[in-house]
This record gives sequence, C-alpha cells and structure tokens, in this order.
Amino acid sequence: MAKGMAALVLGALLLAGGAGTHAAIISVDALAGGGIDASGEVTAGTSFSVDVLLSEVTDLAGFQFDLLYDATRLTATGISSGGLFDPDTFLVNSAIVAGSASFAEITLAATGLDFLSPLQIATITFQALAAGEVPLTLSGVVLSDSLAGDIPVGLVNASIRVMPSAAPAPGTLLLLSIGAFGLGRARRARTRCGGLGHDAGYLLDGRSLVRAADPTGARP
Repeated sequence: MAKGMAALVLGALLLAGGAGTHAAIISVDALAGGGIDASGEVTAGTSFSVDVLLSEVTDLAGFQFDLLYDATRLTATGISSGGLFDPDTFLVNSAIVAGSASFAEITLAATGLDFLSPLQIATITFQALAAGEVPLTLSGVVLSDSLAGDIPVGLVNASIRVMPSAAPAPGTLLLLSIGAFGLGRARRARTRCGGLGHDAGYLLDGRSLVRAADPTGARP
C-alpha cells in the first residue's frame, strides 16, 4: 500500500514538473489569414502581410519579438497589434529598422491569459522589392507571466519567395510603341493647324493639310 501511494505521489510530481516546463509556441504565418503557412509566394512590387501568432501558453502577461528579414528583397512598412490584451493593452515597443521589425506589449490586468489555439499578436506589412527566397526569422523572443517570470517558448519561422514582376509581352510593347508614335504625329499635326490660324480653313485628311474651301484638295 505504501509503495502504491509513493508511486502515485511520484507520478503527480512528474506531471506537475512536465506542465511547468511545457513551452509556448510563437509562429510566423507567411501569408496572413487562414491557417499558418510556413512559406508563401508574392510578386516583386506588391504589398503583403505576415502574422505572428502565439499558442499553448499559460498566464501570459507580456511578450516581445524581433522579426528579421533580408532588407534587399523586402521592406517592412508597418506593424499593427493583434489586440491580444485588449482592453488592457500597454504598448512597449513598435519599431522598424532595415532588416528588422520589433514589437512588444504587456497587459495591465492583474492576471495573464491562458490559451491553446494560435492567437494573433501582431501583423507586419511588407513591400516586396526584388526576386529571391527570404527567410522570416524570429529573434529576441521573450514571454513573461503575471509574476514577471519567463515563459519557455519554441520558435516556428517561415519564408517568402519573391517572384519577378511580369514583363509586358512583346506584342504589347509593339502596340504601345505604335500608339505613342501615332499620338505624337497627331499632336504635331494639331500644332501645325493651330499655326495656320482659325480662319485659314485647313483640315487634316490623315496625310496632309487640305484647304477646306478647295473641293479639289489642291494644296495652296
């Protein structure tokens, strides 16, 4: 009986220890909205958003993170809060420098949050600059509980593939060139007509200026 009781107590202690060391998860969603995407594809010259999410956390009272990226291929244009701690949110840091976006918030409430499913903590908006594969790497991540203690956390990074912007088809370029040439000729012709004066009675027949008063079309 004593051995059985000792085994039960030991098992309870092991379970409690395992719960205390369980790590939360912070993830990068390469394409904001829907499920968590480990990778995504965008076109150079376009804007897109990336979500940062937290899951499997107990007594969360604050967080901070940096998201690192290749500044030659992407530029971060904005960071917005996921509103996780609303209405008790206190913004600690929101900053963008070349190659890094940093964000931190705490709650002013007396207790932290418990949740298992992924919840959005921030959204970062980017402009795609140049083609190539771009890792989105979490760094400097800190989670804290309501007693200012650290919460263990695992990181899940992502990547974005920037595709070259589509070049106009050769036929399209030819049509644009012809149109520009024709527009230039028409403008020059209108200028010549204007130079003759309103009462001169000259009309444009597509090739030359013809005096409207002369039915034969003979040039003066």
